[in-house]
Amino acid sequence: MKLLVAMVALLTVLASASQALGSPLRQLARSTTSFASDGERYAAWQLHAGAPIVVLDTLTGSRDTIAPTGCELMRDQDEYGEPDATAADGRFLLDCETPAHVRSQRVLDLGRPGTFVMLPNGAGFALSRPWTALGTRYVQGTAAPEECSHGAGEHEPCIALFDLATGAVSYRPPSQVLNLDLPGAPQICPALRASLRAQLRQVLPEQFAFQNGVFAHPTANLHNIRIERCNGRSTLLRGPREPPAEPGGVRPSQPRSFDLGSGLLTWDTAHNANGAEMNEQSNAHGTLSSYRLSSGRRQTWKLPPLPLLGAPNIDGSGPEVESPGVYGYSAHTANTVFWIATRTVRGAEVTSGLIVKTSSVYAASVNSVPSPPPAVNDPATVERMTIQRMDHVGIVVDDLAAATAFFVELGLELQGESPVQGGWVDRVVGLQDVRASIAMLQTPDGHGRIELAKFHAPSGRGGERNAPANTLGIRHITFAVDDIDDVLARLQARGAELVGEVERYENIYRLCYIRGPEGIIVELAEKIG
Repeated sequence: MKLLVAMVALLTVLASASQALGSPLRQLARSTTSFASDGERYAAWQLHAGAPIVVLDTLTGSRDTIAPTGCELMRDQDEYGEPDATAADGRFLLDCETPAHVRSQRVLDLGRPGTFVMLPNGAGFALSRPWTALGTRYVQGTAAPEECSHGAGEHEPCIALFDLATGAVSYRPPSQVLNLDLPGAPQICPALRASLRAQLRQVLPEQFAFQNGVFAHPTANLHNIRIERCNGRSTLLRGPREPPAEPGGVRPSQPRSFDLGSGLLTWDTAHNANGAEMNEQSNAHGTLSSYRLSSGRRQTWKLPPLPLLGAPNIDGSGPEVESPGVYGYSAHTANTVFWIATRTVRGAEVTSGLIVKTSSVYAASVNSVPSPPPAVNDPATVERMTIQRMDHVGIVVDDLAAATAFFVELGLELQGESPVQGGWVDRVVGLQDVRASIAMLQTPDGHGRIELAKFHAPSGRGGERNAPANTLGIRHITFAVDDIDDVLARLQARGAELVGEVERYENIYRLCYIRGPEGIIVELAEKIG
């Protein structure tokens, strides 16, 4: 038991050791009515309803404006403070209305300029705005009870899934928690399923985040942060030190606004104006923090206290109250953090709380990447690259379970497993009547993925499993490891074979080839010094 306590203490120290103050926050927009970030490269906002959508490319620093007629950008957080995943992979959800007051929802696709994907609506959907969550492959919404055939209650809506590649709509039980970034939208891994469902029942969605096999949430003391992974590994982050609440003020907020994407976790300790009372004095202190999953590097920004302006009544009447404090929420892309600071509010119709009207947008760079330039009157044209990144490597196997276990033992994280079939698969791979099962695995830093595929039909032609390293074609995949001897021993225990020898390359690397299931060759590289 003492050893376990010591290990947890060491893990906490290590997780908080690489922490530094971030570069200053800079104001990008003084007043906006909506903001969204795709978690990777792009952020977007509108200055007011009906205004063009400003798109910021955080990779190049360039800006563009897009003016879809009758459409508004859906927020990362709705007016009541509930988080919505309204952007992913260069796509943004839009809420539109025609002059005849016909409402619809669309997806703005920056990867295909001028493209707006119309989402299904009307009969068969439970809400006038049924689509609320956007992933890289699917949009998730709410279907009417009559569409549910998966054991939902008679009057209970279920999940609707819109396939961005095919336009097909399918339905899932309301109890499932799905990964919208993987083919087939599988449920999250079993290792995290129960923990995430428990969080959904107990806390607000803004107080945790899940993406690509990583789950982040506050610990029981509501101060520290636990990062859990599908492979069973866990990291504990010590919460930021904040001054105690002043007399009559609200106690320092617990970690919230969790956001995961591009191997980066961000959160803040600000306050949610949506649930505040105008006569409530907020604590004037708050921080925004980032944690890089691959390196453990952590940065913290002090958030500026700003006046919160508004009238307590629904119609805007009543004496205007000014309550200074740190209100708002945070978001990020791969190289930039954003602070969306609440500036004006109004009374809510149902509760005694407040609804956000406008916010200011601030930004800062992460890990010394230049931060976006301040707003300009004449936005530049967004520069686009031919490719964005290498997404994954596909490997066809005969024993999917054995191959998956091999890569999990190596240290990859299982994101999900799913059956794949249908006309779209046949057309993509050039085969007929395809039935396959796939498993998607990800490296711990979130930047590399492997797709293992087992074809049940049509049967494939067998290759030479023990082909030498100089055989034509893709022969190996290389992984950087911390301890080559430990990894080699664990893989050999699962039947892997050392192809040659463990060899030193100058005084830089120790290298070796190993052959795993299906004859897959993996190179291990341990950096020396």
